[in-house]
Amino acid sequence: MQSGIPSRGGFYFGLSIGTPLYLSTGNCIAVSPPPGAGCSWIFSQFYLPSQLASLGLSTGYGGDFFTNFPAELQTTNLGGAGNPPSAPNSVITSLDIEPGANLFAASWTQTTQGGGFDMSMQTVSPADLQAAATQEGAHSRVITAISYNANQVTYLSYGWQSDTSTVYETQVATATLATIPAVAANLASNGYIITATGGSGINNSFFLVGTRVQGDTIARPFMSASQLGTTYVGTLMQQGYAIVATVQGSDGLLTWLTER
Repeated sequence: MQSGIPSRGGFYFGLSIGTPLYLSTGNCIAVSPPPGAGCSWIFSQFYLPSQLASLGLSTGYGGDFFTNFPAELQTTNLGGAGNPPSAPNSVITSLDIEPGANLFAASWTQTTQGGGFDMSMQTVSPADLQAAATQEGAHSRVITAISYNANQVTYLSYGWQSDTSTVYETQVATATLATIPAVAANLASNGYIITATGGSGINNSFFLVGTRVQGDTIARPFMSASQLGTTYVGTLMQQGYAIVATVQGSDGLLTWLTER
């Protein structure tokens, strides 16, 4: 089911999975008078089939004023239900920070089975991003959400209390809206799982973060599905592919990027 966050507001879906926020050049305008009127983030949510309900997964989406960031991640205000996006049983899966419009939005997944996730938020210069990502992986942390924050880059990484020893190799790639599918396919061909996507729709500049266990260079199965193509995203999901990004072109058409 496709839905959208109209500047401020949120959704929480029990027994569901969902996409990260769509990558698009049309989410926001540079300046939004009055504040809070200039962004709309699109996403898709899928209810779990009955045989997978025992996984206990839920998904949330929400947006608010940038002046409330990041404090709102500590509350239930964004989604209106469940635990806060920053709770130990949650992982934030995408983030878009729009200071010019005084808005931000995020998506997250929650589990009823344990959790034990440890969130960290860092802001670095674009020139320092790859070095920071490399250090995160060396410390058993995975980047799951990333966004420009004015001229800086803010990202979220997670460690897991049940595994503090695995070392990850992390590759940060840049792309425009048009080149995202090719860049994603290249990361997958080098063994990377795409764990975070985001950037700036206003500047048409996006990041893709690939993560792999150290030394694991075996290519990951990767498929893209066009809204008008013959390979539909539902079929790919039935085959075990997960949606890692959804690209919304300037014509409104969607390209689903999936990886297994």
